[in-house]
Amino acid sequence: MLGREYPSLPVLAVAAIIVDNGEILLVKRANEPARGKWSPPGGVVELGESLVDAVRREVREECG
Repeated sequence: MLGREYPSLPVLAVAAIIVDNGEILLVKRANEPARGKWSPPGGVVELGESLVDAVRREVREECG
């Protein structure tokens, strides 16, 4: 996405920890970094987006 390992400016991101009946929702990463590893759903906050809206969007995008 950014074309380099360390961006020149900070990048704001969110992640959701969703627990249901003692189970934690994880997604298998499709892209770098950590492709193929398991992580909570999340991603980069878009310009002008609130943190709550960003985490809802990311969960919807990654989990349907």
